[in-house]
Amino acid sequence: MTAPIIRLRNVVKTFGDFTAVDDLSLDIDAGELFCLLGGSGSGKSTLLRMLAGFESPDSGTIEIDGKDMRGVDPADRPVNMMFQSYALFPHMTVAENVGYGLRRMGLAKAEVATQVAEMLRLVKLEALAQRKPHQLSGGQRQRVALARALARKPKVLLLDEPLSALDKKLREDTQFELMNIFDATGTTFIVVTHDQEEAMVLATRIAVMDAGKFVQVDTPRQLYEFPKTRFVADFIGNINLLEATVTGPGRSEGLAALHCEALGAVEAACDGEVPPAGAHVWLAVRPEKIALSTDTAAPGYDAVVDDLGYRGGDTQYRLRTASGAALKVTKPNTERQGQRPVDWDTPVRIAFAPEAALVLRQ
Repeated sequence: MTAPIIRLRNVVKTFGDFTAVDDLSLDIDAGELFCLLGGSGSGKSTLLRMLAGFESPDSGTIEIDGKDMRGVDPADRPVNMMFQSYALFPHMTVAENVGYGLRRMGLAKAEVATQVAEMLRLVKLEALAQRKPHQLSGGQRQRVALARALARKPKVLLLDEPLSALDKKLREDTQFELMNIFDATGTTFIVVTHDQEEAMVLATRIAVMDAGKFVQVDTPRQLYEFPKTRFVADFIGNINLLEATVTGPGRSEGLAALHCEALGAVEAACDGEVPPAGAHVWLAVRPEKIALSTDTAAPGYDAVVDDLGYRGGDTQYRLRTASGAALKVTKPNTERQGQRPVDWDTPVRIAFAPEAALVLRQ
């Protein structure tokens, strides 16, 4: 077993009466692409700045590559940071921007030129080496900033909202470019983002943050399929959360039988032990895991289409159950059709496999 590249122990950071980071402990292994995910004010950027050395913790310890970072200046840490604004020098060419940190290290011109060429090949910008930042697209500027941050070969690269300045389509394409660069370098990446989809695509692990704490640290798939709390379930993707009461164990191991006010009798999976009968819980089911049928005799529960939104690849339905509860259902548009099979005010039946739903206790 090797020691983690980053080790946080009971880290606290306050600003006056506001606690930005609240007693955080975490290990990050070398070679991870780790995402800090949360909304505004969750503490993710403050934690990143403490790793970079721009802020100091009030208490607790931060170790990077086995060394305590207490009192270590940003320039002396084995990390580099790519800022949200990219912070490129407008008067320098692409090559000069990428080589800036190397020149500050006092390397010989030939060595700087060699490493700059290597970085430009990595980000596929060799042909643009002599351009200035204003002559580049947003995606190209992002890659210049990434090359500059990687040029000094840091043990850890810190990325603060690295794709937020790009439009949606370019951001999606650049996510895969960033993953390819991560694979090629083997550098540990720590990415701060508020974008759940971005974190899910990029990360090997994600720490979901709220009010300065880690709510859940897990792989993208575990966070999506097995959230530990309603906060995580609601924050990661779309979900239906319905209040329910446990009536006993389900018909199969790992399932709980529930009475749900919105639907009636249902069964759902438990991530752990089945709660005792009478326990108040929430039934969590993702919109894409619910089957929708216009056959009113089909198994399931009655509902009516209140609203729908065609989004090209899928259609999102907002339903009203017989009890009056609201429910979201998403169905892929797998065929080109001239007429919608389900329209406004259509009576429908909905159903889901017990294993597709999850019982949450908090």
